[in-house]
Amino acid sequence: MKNLLVYEKCLDLIKYGTIALRQFPKYEKFCLAALMREQQYKILGLVVEANKKYHKQTTLRDLDIAHETLRVFVELAHRRLKYIDHKKYLNWMERVDELGRIIGGWMRSQGVDGKRQA
Repeated sequence: MKNLLVYEKCLDLIKYGTIALRQFPKYEKFCLAALMREQQYKILGLVVEANKKYHKQTTLRDLDIAHETLRVFVELAHRRLKYIDHKKYLNWMERVDELGRIIGGWMRSQGVDGKRQA
């Protein structure tokens, strides 16, 4: 598991996200910050689950959804609520985007349709 690139990128994302979440206002520590922290760990758990399963399609879709939810939370924290500065936002989103590309490639390799329905 340690050699799996997506696993390592998840750990990197969690490490950076933990640092960025410290900057949130005290009153948000148990609200949005807690949701974002939980979402990062959910992504890591889904990576482990997908890696272990023979049929990965459903888990990879769940992983894609969890990843997109984290992306929305990070954008909300920066653009709307101004909890993180622009530099931290760019660094965090760089990690989120990189992880998204890896997840997308994993989905394509498994023949999973990642298109979202309206």
